[in-house]
Amino acid sequence: MSSEISEKETRKVAALARLALSDEEIALHRGQLARILDHVAELNSLDVSNTPETTHVLGLVNVLRDDEPELSASAAAIRESAPAFGNGHFKVPKVVE
Repeated sequence: MSSEISEKETRKVAALARLALSDEEIALHRGQLARILDHVAELNSLDVSNTPETTHVLGLVNVLRDDEPELSASAAAIRESAPAFGNGHFKVPKVVE
């Protein structure tokens, strides 16, 4: 199966991707886009009806810890750990001239 993509379609895709391509690059990418479309068509033709949606080829597992509620630090403790605090605000170096 060979997908055909026109030069006009290739230029439209390039414009959507904000790419300024030369005529030679358009010709190159036109062929590459056709091969990509052929590959997608091949993937679409596969029967995956018996494949669970959560299947992963690497068999990954969730490695996150259990979520256990705990108290957060008090406002006073946070103020004490700040390098500079005054008038109810954290003081930071000026970054805009």
